[in-house]
Amino acid sequence: MRCFFYIIILDFFYYIGLILKTTLMKNKILLYISLALLCFWLLTKIVNLYDYPVLSAIYELTSLIAVLSTFVMPIVVLIFLLRSERFNKKNYIAPLAISIFTILVMIFVPFFYTVNQ
Repeated sequence: MRCFFYIIILDFFYYIGLILKTTLMKNKILLYISLALLCFWLLTKIVNLYDYPVLSAIYELTSLIAVLSTFVMPIVVLIFLLRSERFNKKNYIAPLAISIFTILVMIFVPFFYTVNQ
């Protein structure tokens, strides 16, 4: 059973690698993931998700994945930035800046629904 699980994981990363072959796709995917993480953390800071049962369940299920990917994303972008050609480095600056801004939002922005009460 464990071998089957490893094969599924390796196949998943193989197909992710095929998707990320072109640099344009890498740039867009990294940018969209960074924007999605920023929207996720801004939503959790602005809206009290525990007032809505469905949103709170979705938040609880996705929060650990979001925390992990929020801190891993700048590292991944830096790796792509350092491995890219000189003329292509500017495409990775926006995802890197958004990722760093997301970490700052996650840490320093207070929960607005608790401040107003």
